[in-house]
Amino acid sequence: MAGALLAAVAACSSPGALAPSTQSITTPATSATAPTRTASAAPTYALTQPTVWLCRPDMADNPCEGDLDTVVVSRDGSRSTRVFAADPDPAFDCFYVYPTVSRAPGRTAPLRSAPEIVRTARAQAALFQRECRLYAPVYRQITVAGLFSGGLADPEARATAQRDVVSAFHDYLNRDNRGRPFLLLGHSQGATSLVSLVQTEIDGDPVLRSRLVSAMLIGGGPFLAAGSETAGSFQNVPPCRSVTQTGCVVAYNTYDGVPPQGALFGRTTAGRRVICVNPAAPAGGRARLDPVVPVPSEPGADDVVGFAEFTDSVDAECRSTPDFSWLDVGLVPGSTLPDSAFARGLGPAWGLHRVDVGIALGDLVDLAASQAASLSG
Repeated sequence: MAGALLAAVAACSSPGALAPSTQSITTPATSATAPTRTASAAPTYALTQPTVWLCRPDMADNPCEGDLDTVVVSRDGSRSTRVFAADPDPAFDCFYVYPTVSRAPGRTAPLRSAPEIVRTARAQAALFQRECRLYAPVYRQITVAGLFSGGLADPEARATAQRDVVSAFHDYLNRDNRGRPFLLLGHSQGATSLVSLVQTEIDGDPVLRSRLVSAMLIGGGPFLAAGSETAGSFQNVPPCRSVTQTGCVVAYNTYDGVPPQGALFGRTTAGRRVICVNPAAPAGGRARLDPVVPVPSEPGADDVVGFAEFTDSVDAECRSTPDFSWLDVGLVPGSTLPDSAFARGLGPAWGLHRVDVGIALGDLVDLAASQAASLSG
């Protein structure tokens, strides 16, 4: 059964990133404009189109709710059930952007939901509702087919996806934020979109930065400039280095060993190091992770009806060489997590990209709670 569960998590994540981390982060043109501020009113942010929400707290039949209980598997093989309970009055919000999952034909996905999008949002973001209100927009991402047919080099496809994400974030700020703390969460293409969003919307805005719990930009390419431990992709949003630090970045790319020379993620180029923050030990060192695996109703189904958590099954440490920076993971002796968790999927160059989020999901949720408590305190 455990092997089937891990096969499910591999199918729930992105088959690839929007852009290899060897590229610099560029911001596509967008018709969204800077906010209008007055002394007596909150700023109003421009929208490029009405938002199509995948998940938000007040929507009927919210696909990110329900069937979120977790079977906890300890290292001795014993099991218990953790009944999911959303915080009835959460102190902060989460804004989530999903990775490359759309199976739509063509290079750009339509502006509507699909089973693979719902499945991925439930697998990666739904459990954060234990701590926050979850907002997840649909966006016209570069599809799986587009990824492998030159979509990365198509400026209009990239700009379309980015406009949708920025417009949805503006919609959230206008209608829902009301001065509340918020956390950004994205994986792969979603992380890359949020890197650009932080650059254009948050990095230079001290008001929004003061509300930022953290930006969890997993499986992407935010970097530090040569010789700097704080500045690079962003000037005012540094890597998180403690569980209570806020207004900072949590980012990593996962490999089980030194990345091969042709690896797609975590590359150091022109002295720029891709950020690595271990969510279980932001200050550094090796620490145990709590992988969380989504469980489908039956093998191969496009749904998530619960989770399995394998506590203390993996340890992880941020490592670097002159060529790469990455989160190095390995099975703990006696681990109950099956070896299939480390299936490379598309080949060694991709590392463990498909399970970037799930392999540390328990730790990411706990870190979000700790950071938010520090911000509100």
